[in-house]
Amino acid sequence: MIPNGEKLFSYFNAQILEKVQKTGLPYFIYSEKEQHGTTFGARFTNAIAAVFAKGFTQLISVGNDTPSLEATDILKTHHDLQQNKVVIGPATDGGIYLLGISKEHFNATTFQELPWQTRHLRTAFQQSLLQEGLQIKLQRTLKDVDAQQDVSWFYKRLQYVSETFKNILLNIIQKIQSVNSFLTFDIATFYTKSLFNKGSPSLS
Repeated sequence: MIPNGEKLFSYFNAQILEKVQKTGLPYFIYSEKEQHGTTFGARFTNAIAAVFAKGFTQLISVGNDTPSLEATDILKTHHDLQQNKVVIGPATDGGIYLLGISKEHFNATTFQELPWQTRHLRTAFQQSLLQEGLQIKLQRTLKDVDAQQDVSWFYKRLQYVSETFKNILLNIIQKIQSVNSFLTFDIATFYTKSLFNKGSPSLS
C-alpha cells in the first residue's frame, strides 16, 4: 500500500466534489460501497445503468484521480451532450478520465467488455462508438494519478496547486524514497466514481 495513499485520495474526493458542485448540476456519488460487480468494467457499467434506471437520460462520469480536471470541463461536456455526441476525456496513459453519454447511446454489454484499466481503453472505446455510427467529442487530454511516478510528475509540474496538495505529494514521495521501493496505487481500494446527471428525469 502506498504511504499516505488514503490521505491523498481523501483529498482528491473532496476536490472533485467541490468542482462538481460548482457546476450546479445534479450528481450522484458511487464509492466502492455502492458499486456492484466482480470486475472494474462490471462495476462501472452497473453504476451507469443504475443512474439511467432512475429516469435520467444523460450523464457525465468522472473519477477522483485527475487533479487538473475543472468544473469548466464538466460544463463543456454538458454542452456537447446536447449536440447528441458521446464525450470522452482522454488520459495520457491511454485510458479516459471523463465520459459523457446519453442513455440511447449506452450499450451495456459492449461497455462492460472494453479493456478497462489498460492503455488500449480509449482506442477500443472510440472504435466501438464509431462502429455504432456515433459522433465523438474529445475533451482536452489530462494526466491522472495511477502510480508513484505520477505523484512525482504532479509535484514537479503543477505549480498552481494548493499547499495542502503539495504537502501530501511531498510526504508520499519522501516515504517512498525512504524505503527505496517502487509502489503503485491500489486503484481497487481507492477507486471512487462520481456520476453527474445531465438530463431531466423521465416521468413515464
